[in-house]
Amino acid sequence: MIITALIVQFAILYVSRVLGDNIFSISRFFILCWTIYLSLAIFFGYAFDLRVSGIVWIVFANLLWLAGCLLARKSAVSADAEPFDVKRLSISNVTIVVLCGLGLMGTFFDVSHLYEEGLGFEEIGRERAAERYRRDGGQSLLANAFYAFAYFACIAGGLRSRIDPSLRNLFWTLVPVLTFMVVGLLNNSKASVLYALTLWLGGHLTARRFMGQEAPTVKNLIAIGVGGIGLIYLFGYMQAARYSFWLSNEDIADVLAVYAFGYLAGFSIWFEEFYPGYREFFLGARSFGSVAGYLPLPEHFTSFHRDIIPIHHHYTTTIVTFFAELILDFGRWGALVVVFLSGFFARMMDNAVLSQTGLAFGFSSMLYALIVFSPITSLLNYTTIFLAFVLFQIYFVIRMRSDQ
Repeated sequence: MIITALIVQFAILYVSRVLGDNIFSISRFFILCWTIYLSLAIFFGYAFDLRVSGIVWIVFANLLWLAGCLLARKSAVSADAEPFDVKRLSISNVTIVVLCGLGLMGTFFDVSHLYEEGLGFEEIGRERAAERYRRDGGQSLLANAFYAFAYFACIAGGLRSRIDPSLRNLFWTLVPVLTFMVVGLLNNSKASVLYALTLWLGGHLTARRFMGQEAPTVKNLIAIGVGGIGLIYLFGYMQAARYSFWLSNEDIADVLAVYAFGYLAGFSIWFEEFYPGYREFFLGARSFGSVAGYLPLPEHFTSFHRDIIPIHHHYTTTIVTFFAELILDFGRWGALVVVFLSGFFARMMDNAVLSQTGLAFGFSSMLYALIVFSPITSLLNYTTIFLAFVLFQIYFVIRMRSDQ
């Protein structure tokens, strides 16, 4: 039955060709990503406990996304919309350095007390990892503000990477991502690296679409593969350092496999066994936690308790995908309606991109990033990420007005 569901998902991907657009358009990108995510989790996470009902729900959600896209297919943005030159948003090397410097300052504020205690590099990382799991731990408000500027640099770096594809420029556009690799090592945090990469991709893919460029070449895919291998080694080192290097290579590989491919098992088990225990809708508080946390909502709406899902022997996960948060907010059927409407909105953004409407750039970048990160959680649960998108929109408006 699981393989049947996967075949149906591939069929949905094939049918999406009727949209008549590049497979890296937002409309088709969602279906492409979830075809890949399902395939990876099924074939590489075969040892995990996969439940059919949850997988079928995801496939049905993809079908409704496509239906929403088809409904908006003939929608058009006004022909009077002024063509937008992406080069207006290119940021300078100095600006990149300043923004990344703020990100490093944020890390300094959070780790300085540990450095003063005489802890070494790896000990600081272990302690920071432990602090994040304590109620009073985590990042300071000042550090979050500085990180938001550095994450904004990731979006801007991604878009600049398409404006000038030279090797020298590519290095500068990747400086924000490299900065968060340093931040990730100091904090022993894989998440900060993933956030940076996701935001960079959001800017990169949107700029590629605005500039009318085709899908990535074989050369691009090879570079992505090499980068992915390097990322695995980096995460492996972080995991070993977190446990003082006493884990065997096999144990590290198992833990990384849970992180990389356990999301589908986590969601499917949660969907079947854990969700029925919830008795109310959270009405957006779980999908948009960055905003909900500042609203006068009941405490249990914003506490973000995460269920611990056993997926294989003694291995557990708290990663249950963005879909779980949508279901908590609106129920199983309500979440499907939201996915359908999201497909409609995504297609409208595609129309705006094709019409060279500049205001679509920020929203498109956000949608790409949300889709890439959807097997894990909603990026909009994180205040720093939300602020990064707000900063980008403010930057966009300022540059638009300065050019008039």
